[in-house]
Amino acid sequence: MIFGRKKLCIFCGRCLSYELMHTVYKGIGICSECYSDLLTTKDKSFEGREHIKMLLAPFFYYGSMRRVVRKFKFSDQELYGELLGKMLSEELSVHKWISEYDCIIPVPLHENRLKEREYNQSEILSHAISKDFRVSVCEDYLMRVKDTQRQSSLKGIDRKENVKNAFYADKKNVMGKRIILIDDIYTMGETIDACAKELKAKVAKDVLAITLCKTPQKEINEYFDLIH
Repeated sequence: MIFGRKKLCIFCGRCLSYELMHTVYKGIGICSECYSDLLTTKDKSFEGREHIKMLLAPFFYYGSMRRVVRKFKFSDQELYGELLGKMLSEELSVHKWISEYDCIIPVPLHENRLKEREYNQSEILSHAISKDFRVSVCEDYLMRVKDTQRQSSLKGIDRKENVKNAFYADKKNVMGKRIILIDDIYTMGETIDACAKELKAKVAKDVLAITLCKTPQKEINEYFDLIH
């Protein structure tokens, strides 16, 4: 149990005084020491894919960040997501122009996967961005209509086929809108690009992608070398 002003750093497991924390949310946080050790993406912006204008991703999916994100996604640690969303929003606070977008759409889970996890991690991150940039979250603007395999288990070309025609958007909801797509991890970008392709097909004006993390290119190369 955590008492007084002490908070649990979920990155190192220590219970520390508030003054030693970098970011806190309720009884948990990340301490300043762990935050300084995170592998960040420096300017946070990357060139988009075919249907994405730009990608913003402040952290690399590496080390303690990868461990915490996996607990958030797969170990029923919804509160971790609230903290990670706050960290994401803080890192993006320099990009004031994000508030000019019309809506935020979290990358949807299929209903079967949602039953398994009980929450959509992208929705949790989306609400943190929504709160700080005052852009509405519209969970029902995009649906996953195909129960796809986990992208992490597939190679490049298979990833693209896996999410082909997996999403559906109603034109009346997205036509003419500037949309922010939110997901937790960007590896090869096939999932987000498939979402953006459907939104652009329904005449969305432009699509910005925001993820908490981006997988380092070196790890992508090493992973695909192992499974070839």
